[in-house]
Amino acid sequence: MAKSVRTQLADAHQRARDLSNEVHTLQAKLQPYERQVEALKRRNVELQMELNRVADGPIPMLLWCPQCLERHIDKALADSPHHTHACQHCGHVWRPAIVRTVGVQFLPGFYDGTVASGNPRTRTHPGSGENIPVTVDGTAVSELK
Repeated sequence: MAKSVRTQLADAHQRARDLSNEVHTLQAKLQPYERQVEALKRRNVELQMELNRVADGPIPMLLWCPQCLERHIDKALADSPHHTHACQHCGHVWRPAIVRTVGVQFLPGFYDGTVASGNPRTRTHPGSGENIPVTVDGTAVSELK
C-alpha cells in the first residue's frame, strides 16, 4: 500500500536529521586531525622560512678566473655574498654559479695545513720555486716529452 505524502515527508525529514547527526559526529572525529593538519602547515611554513634564510647565505667556492686561470679569493667582500666575481689579476668578470657565492682560500672543513694558492694548472718546481704547467693529474708538462 502506498504511503501518504505526509508520511513520505516525515520519513525524508527523519533521514535528513539522521544524516545531519552523522555529519556532526564525523566533524567531531575530524576536529583533532584538523588541528594536527594546521600545526603541520604552520611547521611547514617555519621550515620554509628557515630554508630560505639558510639558502640566502653565500656558498663558499674555490674559484679560478676562467680567462687567466689565477686563483680568486674574495677579501673585502668575503662577508657579502654576490653572483658576479671580478678577477683581481686580469679584471675578467664572470659568474661561477647562479646562486650567491664567495671565493675562499679553503673550503670549510677541508683545511689540511697547506696553503692552496696560485693557478690550479701549475705547481711549484722543487728546485727553482717557479710555477710550472701541469696536467690534470699533476704531472709536469715538461716531464711528458
